[in-house]
Amino acid sequence: MKNWLNAAFTILASLFIAFILTSGFDAINSTLEETPLLSGMMNLVFASFMPALLWIANKKINHLSTQQYGFTTRRLTWSLITGIGLACISVTAILVMACLSGIPVLFTGSLQVRPAIIFQLIATNLATGIWEEAVFRGFIFNTLLKHRACIVIAGMITAVLFAGLHATAFMDTKSLWWFVIIILLAYILLYLYLITRSIWAPVAFHFAWDLLWSIPESPIGVFSVTDFENHTEYIDQISVLPLVVIAGILIAIGKRKQVGIRYLNIIQTAHTHN
Repeated sequence: MKNWLNAAFTILASLFIAFILTSGFDAINSTLEETPLLSGMMNLVFASFMPALLWIANKKINHLSTQQYGFTTRRLTWSLITGIGLACISVTAILVMACLSGIPVLFTGSLQVRPAIIFQLIATNLATGIWEEAVFRGFIFNTLLKHRACIVIAGMITAVLFAGLHATAFMDTKSLWWFVIIILLAYILLYLYLITRSIWAPVAFHFAWDLLWSIPESPIGVFSVTDFENHTEYIDQISVLPLVVIAGILIAIGKRKQVGIRYLNIIQTAHTHN
């Protein structure tokens, strides 16, 4: 019981610190909304700050080296390609299903705004992808494993907490499908992490997924969904099927290669030796 209380306290403390940091940074971003270049630069500062916090937290609290939890440049290119590629496949599948369902998706193939706005959009989504993956997959998931949780339990708790982070968006959309999507994404991100043994694969997927879905709501161009706001709930519904397929494939690959058991042994053995 004491072990689980320690885990709960550590996780709640990490979530509180992450909330304070992101709230402050969101406030700064709001004041810089009219200056996209400066806003983008501040987001890049935040994006570089979070990995340092992850390194300190896992070293001091979980007694893990960067190699043990996949926070290195080893196979970096492959991890980035895998994450971004899978996100592009996911979004493309959803857009194709939307087109087949009669939702007008227009591909302009050109950029409609100045480079500073594009830079801001990329930097914002990169910062979001890095900090959320650092907190949830990089720290919370590993903290649960350190406190003797199995992969299944640690994955479930991480997924629920990840969905809780997006509760505001869930309340805004009033769509149960959005909650289902977030849970599915949590498992996709988790198994990308376990299969590649690199935190950069889920970071890349998270970044690309958020970036691609921010395009229809921005003036950036490339592609747009006609009357996007009124179609969001239906797009959420049709998103479930491709995400279930992708999550199922990743979980099947993970089970066949026993990546969960291997990773669990690495983390818990590291804890035993320290």
